[in-house]
Amino acid sequence: ATNSFGVSGNTGVTFGSFTSTDFYWIGGTGNWSDTANWASTSGGSPTGCIPQGFDNVTFDANSFSANNQRVTLDVNANTGNMTWTTGVVGNPELYGNKEVNVRGDLNVDGTMEWYQNGNLNLFGDIVLNTNMLWQHTNYTYFKATDSANVIDMAGHEFDSHVRFDGQLGEWQLASDFIGKSGHEVQFYNGTFRSMGHDVFFGYRLNGWHNSSNQQYTIDLTGTDTVTVERRWEIYPNNYTRVIAPNTTVLIEQNVHDHFYFR
Repeated sequence: ATNSFGVSGNTGVTFGSFTSTDFYWIGGTGNWSDTANWASTSGGSPTGCIPQGFDNVTFDANSFSANNQRVTLDVNANTGNMTWTTGVVGNPELYGNKEVNVRGDLNVDGTMEWYQNGNLNLFGDIVLNTNMLWQHTNYTYFKATDSANVIDMAGHEFDSHVRFDGQLGEWQLASDFIGKSGHEVQFYNGTFRSMGHDVFFGYRLNGWHNSSNQQYTIDLTGTDTVTVERRWEIYPNNYTRVIAPNTTVLIEQNVHDHFYFR
């Protein structure tokens, strides 16, 4: 099978390499599924198709012509890299309750507003900027399977639960990690490195999932204090470990609850 990928449970199928195509948003306000809004060059003519799989998507100076124009997620969005350049004008919006699947890097350099209520699946970097608005109110899944992926939220908090679940994946913070109050951060697979930045895991740090198929490392080297609201649930064993040579764990709520250190 070419230009395709396996999700789970597939046998007897060989998945070939991907061919990625570059897509540019045009025409201002529109639906993600509308082929009239996608061109193969910046400001070009419609391609007659929409991005799929590993296709790269760019929003730039030729994407919008007025203030607060909206890209509506009327279908699940599937991309390779997604880039909002510094040339984006008019403070546009990405809006909808569908999934966004970014199989490359998500880079938001321009000023825009992200309103999404579907899952966000990230297979590479996420790099935001301080001038944008970030309101993603569903799960964020980190699914990288390679090393040196960057998480730079630029001061924005995660507005819902976060899960790290990429076998052999590695993520490095480039700014503080701010979980959502009342929500949790879950570790299934991969390596999380704080790189000395502050970390707030929200209501609960959930590391219960540890077996030979679920292996994770939380490396807090260089971080002075890690904060959770109420629950720290980690069971280091042959498959999971926490590295925190000089880190203080601060439990914010003075109530009896679940604190597990082994």
